[in-house]
Amino acid sequence: LLLADANRPLDAVPYLNQLIRHHPAHIKGLILLGDIYINHMKDLDAAEQCYRSILRYEPHNIQGLHNLCVVFVERKRLARAAACLRYAHHLAPHEDYIQRHWQIVQQRLQKITKLPETSPERQIAYAEYEPDEFRVLSTKVDRKSHTTMHEDNKQQQQQHRR
Repeated sequence: LLLADANRPLDAVPYLNQLIRHHPAHIKGLILLGDIYINHMKDLDAAEQCYRSILRYEPHNIQGLHNLCVVFVERKRLARAAACLRYAHHLAPHEDYIQRHWQIVQQRLQKITKLPETSPERQIAYAEYEPDEFRVLSTKVDRKSHTTMHEDNKQQQQQHRR
């Protein structure tokens, strides 16, 4: 961990991997390893695996969820990123950075939706998009919020088909 803090993140990777092998639920280690994969090694698959591991152990870990959303943005899967960020915002409505990122992605997605359906940029933006992937799972959620999110998902799906 000190290597990552000392601006030697690539040197930290083998130690972080060893840490995760022995302690697979070490959330801080997974966050740090995912950040190194995405920011220094540009290995989006490995970063996604770290963030999904975090969410398996802590399904409402906001940092892990947000970072997973960032992986989708980096892959230009903007519809999936928007759904992910909407879900993150639902879980942490007080986190302004999540709302800002969600708004940015929504704006980019609105511009892309105006492109022809055959546009490569539009096809990439909606690739692998499943409207229910980030649906609200908790029964404690108020109906209005869930209904609004469901309608947003439907609207994105309809825009994709246009």
